[in-house]
Amino acid sequence: MNWMWKIALGLVTAIVCSIVFAALPLLVQTGRDGLALNWSAPAHAIADYFRGWESGASFRFRTGKTEHLFFDQIWGYATVSLQYSALAALVGTTLGVLAGVRMAGVRKLWVKQSLELLALIPDFILILWLQLAVVVIYKQTGWRMAKVASLSVDDPAILLPLLTMTLIPALYIMRSVSVHTHQVLTEDYMLTAKAKGLPRLYAYLYHVVPNVLPFLKAELHKLTAIIVGNLFIMEYLFNLRGLTKLLLSSGFTTTNLTNGMFSGYQFNLTVNCFFVFMLLYMVLYGIMLSYIRVIEKRLRHE
Repeated sequence: MNWMWKIALGLVTAIVCSIVFAALPLLVQTGRDGLALNWSAPAHAIADYFRGWESGASFRFRTGKTEHLFFDQIWGYATVSLQYSALAALVGTTLGVLAGVRMAGVRKLWVKQSLELLALIPDFILILWLQLAVVVIYKQTGWRMAKVASLSVDDPAILLPLLTMTLIPALYIMRSVSVHTHQVLTEDYMLTAKAKGLPRLYAYLYHVVPNVLPFLKAELHKLTAIIVGNLFIMEYLFNLRGLTKLLLSSGFTTTNLTNGMFSGYQFNLTVNCFFVFMLLYMVLYGIMLSYIRVIEKRLRHE
């Protein structure tokens, strides 16, 4: 029962934090004396949001002059975010585990240091470098390797966003798995496998990997948070029609101030988008956990 209470407490905390964070733009206003805090504006917005559940007003938003129903629009945006993040998580997990196990046996220090340095590069810098590389290659050779951004819904960028989203979790997993692989290689069952003369690939695949995966499962929450957090930057820089697109294009329509308040800010839409991000986090976590369990079961069965 303790784990159920922990889940419930974590969910309530996430909901409260989402509502409070969404209300922060309403807290600061400008006046003759400069910036000031307006505590009543966030309180009224939160109260109106819960009152609007019954009438449905909390689930309507505007894009320009057009009013939309949130549930009619959100699934298309959420599907795009889920497709990119889920595919990147599965591929990144696979590559990260394999590379991490392999890196544990690499003795060349410069190789490890190069990969660790690559893992320290911020995601937005990595995205800009990839886009710049595509542009430079196109100018030099006339060969367009990939789209640097989505021009429309029917012509989305695919290769660079997936490469970015895959590389980030793969590098993180590789570093973690490499450390734990060193520990596993010193265990008695690995020494026994070496003494029996088992093939190196077989020993690593059926003895090392199954015993490294539990360590990876313990870090799934952190890994999932990294992937979901990267969605904001990745979708914005590649102009993808994901949740970030909906949030920024409609939630923050203007930055004009009227009577000291953000006239174009849609608090209800922002809160609802944050809730969908929470749901995306849980779905992505479930996908990755199920994937790792399938691998564990398959390898231990063999």
